[in-house]
Amino acid sequence: MTAGEFQYEYEKQRAGQLALGRLLTRATKAGLRPLTWTVSPSGVLVGKESGALHRTEIEKLFEAWAGFLGDGLVIEDDNVFSSTTDVTKNAYTQTAPGAGEGVTVRLRITVTSDWEQYL
Repeated sequence: MTAGEFQYEYEKQRAGQLALGRLLTRATKAGLRPLTWTVSPSGVLVGKESGALHRTEIEKLFEAWAGFLGDGLVIEDDNVFSSTTDVTKNAYTQTAPGAGEGVTVRLRITVTSDWEQYL
């Protein structure tokens, strides 16, 4: 196989990388806490945070990013914060500020139970 066989994926991934730069520039100006980002071969931007914060802090982090990403954000799991077990809050949008038309941005933020409260 040659790189030419994957030209479409390379183009989408490069477009995603450029979109991520624009998105992060705006997120920095908005004062958002950084996430770990990956760019899929098809150019989808995936922001993740997992387990490093208390449950309430993770919930606030998700809400802050959700608010930043705007009205076009689709939440995939409803009532996820009512559980005391680890869950992942998923959402996506194709209208993220600065990312550009047709770029999908996904949030995958794991909300962990505050196990420290049981010690």
